[in-house]
Amino acid sequence: NRAGYKFIGSGHDDNGGIFTQAFETKDLDKLLARCEAFGYKTASERTTVTLESVGEIDTVLVSGVNGTLYQFYQVK
Repeated sequence: NRAGYKFIGSGHDDNGGIFTQAFETKDLDKLLARCEAFGYKTASERTTVTLESVGEIDTVLVSGVNGTLYQFYQVK
């Protein structure tokens, strides 16, 4: 890339694009149903993880327009 940085985990090494954006929701099931109704596809299985800062969350990746990934999560 032009700046000389190596980006790990991004779609392309030659850009500084954001790999994913994360959004909290109060009702993950309802949000995923709406995404499906609009034709978006889930890009990962729903997973429960524990974060030190907030505790347990349910999280899933959704593939949006042009393959952009969005992470949605719900604090348990």
